[in-house]
Amino acid sequence: MLNSLPRTFIFDATMLSGASHNLFTGGTYNVHNVHVQGTTIGGFERLQQAVSPGAFHDAGDTVDPPKCHPNTRTAVINRIMDWILGRLEEGDEANILWFHGPAGSGKSAIARKIAELCESEKRLLATFFFSRSDPARGNAKSLIATIAYQIAINLPRIKEKIVATIERDPLLLTRSLESQSVALIVEPLRALIKAKYLNTKYSRRLIIIDGLDECDTPDIQREVLNIFSFFFQKYRLPLRILVSSRAERHLTHSFSTGSLPKLYTTLALDNNYQPERDIRLFLTDNFRVIKATHPMRHYIDHSWPSPDVLKGLVQKSSGQFIYASTAVKYVSSIRHNPTDRLNVVLGIRPPHHAREMPFSELDALYRHIFSSLDDADLVLRILGVRLLSPLDVRCLERFLLLNRGDIEMLIGNLSSIITISHNSYIHILHASLGDFLFDATRSREFFIDRSSIHTMWNTTNLFLIDSASNNGGHFGYAAHHLVWHCENTPLSASAELREEIMNFPLHRPDSCFARPEDGVSLFYLVPELLHHSTTRMKFTIKDSKKFSVSSHRNSHYITQALD
Repeated sequence: MLNSLPRTFIFDATMLSGASHNLFTGGTYNVHNVHVQGTTIGGFERLQQAVSPGAFHDAGDTVDPPKCHPNTRTAVINRIMDWILGRLEEGDEANILWFHGPAGSGKSAIARKIAELCESEKRLLATFFFSRSDPARGNAKSLIATIAYQIAINLPRIKEKIVATIERDPLLLTRSLESQSVALIVEPLRALIKAKYLNTKYSRRLIIIDGLDECDTPDIQREVLNIFSFFFQKYRLPLRILVSSRAERHLTHSFSTGSLPKLYTTLALDNNYQPERDIRLFLTDNFRVIKATHPMRHYIDHSWPSPDVLKGLVQKSSGQFIYASTAVKYVSSIRHNPTDRLNVVLGIRPPHHAREMPFSELDALYRHIFSSLDDADLVLRILGVRLLSPLDVRCLERFLLLNRGDIEMLIGNLSSIITISHNSYIHILHASLGDFLFDATRSREFFIDRSSIHTMWNTTNLFLIDSASNNGGHFGYAAHHLVWHCENTPLSASAELREEIMNFPLHRPDSCFARPEDGVSLFYLVPELLHHSTTRMKFTIKDSKKFSVSSHRNSHYITQALD
């Protein structure tokens, strides 16, 4: 009787490895795991858990990843492929190619295209696309694990070694980036190196790191570069690494110090690669698609947009694809009228509500860049004066009472949108930056008030113009445009500015107004200045007499201005 009944009992987990309780039934004692404590995780599973799949170039969860428009960026792509394949006359021996450009110039789209090309030709070993907007790939914690995983998949011969390494040290993936890289990349590759598998340019030996400037902090970014330099300087790995980023100051310094200068070559995404031609093609093709497929296409004129509008959009892009692509996304919305939306982009009409702001993506980029500034208020004053007055750096420093070299240090964190040219002028890489900074609804805490800049200019510059009598070339602009700045000074500042002008020693013989510049005296500006002063700032006849005292020559101009 007892023998006919199913035999059921609980077996102690200590007698079986990796189990806590097992249920046994019947005479065959089939084992069913009910609850597992302390289950051993294999090395490959541990590696998988540490990977950031979103960092792959072909990640499935990346929404609308940047891609190169057909028949654009061909010169840049060909240049990079020549380096990968060893076809360059100069820089061919470099193990690292630093591909850099301004913010929004299309670097990630180009890096993704290179990855696709090399993957199709079985030359790609691994990729990691950083992104500050994704917590999983906005840091370097998963960098080595993600690269090691791809190496294990693409080079099955060394997968077992990578897995065994993790199983020997289950906490390996919590160690330093350097320790991880040696254990999971360098050591596993050595067997293939001895077999000379990686020595051919047709083997899988390319690693792509995109958006390094979006990784953690500058210190971590430098650590990543140091690890790459160890790959070649210390371990002689026959790899090629493409690094894409903005030319941030700390990265430029890192590439120019230590062992890196001997290991890398550089490619700047600049005007040499005809970005305006590519942007024009991108816009033309996309507007053609809108006119052919948009639900409201029957209401769009065949000549829309006009050549002048297209030219203006290209110029406003300043060679940076982010402006053009953002404009196209906004205009092509199937829930809105494309012609109306283009008018919003062009500033012809305002958006109906805040949700319709056309450049929200671009604005977010600008605000992020400006958030890295140590002294945002001072930098915004510098940019405000620069946007309204084409002065060189030294002249700006004198105007703002700064020490020589201060501006270069202050704007260092803005190198992805602003540079100092060879002739010492601040060069703004994005023509749309001024639109952003002068629009409070877009720039928010980084808003620049035009009228306050005009006021600051006048209240400061009257003294500087006069004190710079021996530097006429630097302050010629200031003297010539004094009236224009007065016209744009708000009425609330008129009393203060009026007092400044009243106390200005215009009549003095050594004044820059009395000194000929290029054979022409600046004294001809006095009537217009005084005319503006009497109409806008309520100068009185008494004021005018005070202003002209001791100067018989000035009286003629003042009388003429007041008539």
